[in-house]
Amino acid sequence: MRGNVLAIAVQLSGLVLAPLLPGVIQTIKARLQGRVGTSPLQPYRDLRRLWGKRSVAPHDSTYVYRLAPSLSAAALASAVLVAPPGAVQGVHKPERAGEEDAFAARQSVLAAL
Repeated sequence: MRGNVLAIAVQLSGLVLAPLLPGVIQTIKARLQGRVGTSPLQPYRDLRRLWGKRSVAPHDSTYVYRLAPSLSAAALASAVLVAPPGAVQGVHKPERAGEEDAFAARQSVLAAL
């Protein structure tokens, strides 16, 4: 049970912190170019501004046109929540005799990281 709660917390925090990454990248790029740049929190401000806008739809549009952005966001959020956060339990053990060397090499590379 504790592992499930931890996995859900990791995925939700990834969803909430996702806009922070482009903001940090833009800030670092600006500093490397000698500019001040925007705050790393700028993507959150942009999202808040965009969510406050009214939707504009053509007169002859159907319900599909109005529901598509919501369905797209729901699909993305559900994909993030369904995808496993990583190999939390257990490690892949080699099943064939020739895989031991490759398995040991992968483990040593991962241990070095």
